[in-house]
Amino acid sequence: MVVDDDKLVLFATTKILEKHGYKISSFNDPVLAFEAIQKSPDKYSVVVSDQMMPGLTGLDLARKIKECSPDVPVVLLTGFSDFNPEEEGGENDIYEVHMKPLDYGKLNETLQSLLTRDSSESMVALVS
Repeated sequence: MVVDDDKLVLFATTKILEKHGYKISSFNDPVLAFEAIQKSPDKYSVVVSDQMMPGLTGLDLARKIKECSPDVPVVLLTGFSDFNPEEEGGENDIYEVHMKPLDYGKLNETLQSLLTRDSSESMVALVS
């Protein structure tokens, strides 16, 4: 799942990840994305979400996802270099943070790692 309120970024991210072979559900509204996860929690293996969105931040979305689907890792995307999930109390809710503009190669590596990882792994890293 990819969530971003910027429709151009959402479109580009979705298309690039699809070219890497991922099946993507994309949402430009984080509330609708969360409702989709609530309805079908087993459908989503990973969530890639923008941090700054109206209505619900990416970190808040990650927290809500962890409540109903704790095994779904969340990767946050942000253009703000001073964003630190640990300072926000979100170190247990996020797998990794990627800086915008995105390096899609690094994002692909992260997704491959997540889809093949041991479910007991946990980490938060900033990728810029």
